[in-house]
Amino acid sequence: MGVLPGEEIWDDILKKYNKKPHGRDFKWGAITYRSPGGFYDALIYSPDAAWLLKKDTIYKTKPTVIGIEIKDFDFERSAPRIRIPRVPGMPQAVGKGFRRGAEIPYGFRNVDMKEVMEFTMEMKSEVEQGLKTPNQAVNAIMKKVMQSTLKATRRLPQQLSAIEPPILEGPYVVSGLESISKQQRELSAKLDADLRRMMHRRYPFYG
Repeated sequence: MGVLPGEEIWDDILKKYNKKPHGRDFKWGAITYRSPGGFYDALIYSPDAAWLLKKDTIYKTKPTVIGIEIKDFDFERSAPRIRIPRVPGMPQAVGKGFRRGAEIPYGFRNVDMKEVMEFTMEMKSEVEQGLKTPNQAVNAIMKKVMQSTLKATRRLPQQLSAIEPPILEGPYVVSGLESISKQQRELSAKLDADLRRMMHRRYPFYG
């Protein structure tokens, strides 16, 4: 497989992900870093497949993306781990998922916003009764959103067809070039050149 538009690469990734989002000895992972060419890379991998995606920016909702499948990806050597942090006020284990200190695999998970909405209504009532200031209520709601997001990461990744929005994708390990292989650096440089040519064709005055 050669260089493909982002939509086609994502179709391939999701097709394989939905077949097996997790397993006893089968975990997905993702790394992101900024390439020397100034673009943004996302390396998404499982024990039997890997893809390198190149984005022109991370500051727009719909960036220009191209990507390529990586052959002979060394999963054991190239797979950094994210572990569940200790968060005050949160239980050590949540549902059928992971305990604190366990690795968090990449994937898609549902965020329980019902709990957040109920808490938001409580905060609104307390503001109306003068028990909290608006700023205190907003801070409490933001903390609740963060707790709900962290709870989601403790659950096993699921097939996209099995969950409803809002959906959390990730986590991504933010890394540097020193963590990727020579093969991946060479592919990144190739995609840098390809994406730059594409951007020049679309926008003649692109820097």
